[in-house]
Amino acid sequence: MWYFCFIFLLILLLQVKKIPIPTLCLNADDDCFSPYDGIPREEMSESETVIGVITRGGGHTAFMRTANPNQGSLVD
Repeated sequence: MWYFCFIFLLILLLQVKKIPIPTLCLNADDDCFSPYDGIPREEMSESETVIGVITRGGGHTAFMRTANPNQGSLVD
């Protein structure tokens, strides 16, 4: 399993440099599906087209809202 994670991370790191259009990547530092250590922070900081924003907290779905604007997020 670790092998596939390593290959995926390597591919991701190489792909950041190839993104030709302005791109905003939004992540939470406690996202269990996109862990902080797996975010290509250095590559994004060197990119002219990719900006990374990493929030403190938020998990994986905390930025999503329900269809009813009077309700909280899906994780509330």
